[in-house]
Amino acid sequence: MTAKETHNLVRVIWATRDERKIINSECEKAIVNLIQQQLSIKSCQLHFIYNEEHYVDIIINLHVSTDLSSVMQVVKGSISYHINRNNLTEMKFIWKKGFHSEPKTLECLEKAIDTAGVKRKTTYREETNAIKKRIRRLAMLAKYA
Repeated sequence: MTAKETHNLVRVIWATRDERKIINSECEKAIVNLIQQQLSIKSCQLHFIYNEEHYVDIIINLHVSTDLSSVMQVVKGSISYHINRNNLTEMKFIWKKGFHSEPKTLECLEKAIDTAGVKRKTTYREETNAIKKRIRRLAMLAKYA
């Protein structure tokens, strides 16, 4: 088997509702722990995580028998529930509906890990717009293939 067949790497990005900057250090610890816990239950592996005050960006190895939508529903739901139940924020913690995802290669994973300490220069909106643009371009290429 080649590396592409054995690794189903996916980058997933999601944000807080209205992109409110409410992820504090307590929330961050809970988010990391709950993501690791829920992915482990779903037989997925977390390779990379990055978050700001209003969004989370992860790269995971998605198990072939799992659906990304169901994994993300459980991850986002458990995080919101835990943060609200333990009053880790001043206001109710709510995620923006949905998430953005794109497949990744092992080279991209290595680059993400190498640059993990470097502060991002793009916003959540810029990242999601770039992903949408790549998806549209891939759809157009597939249409003419």
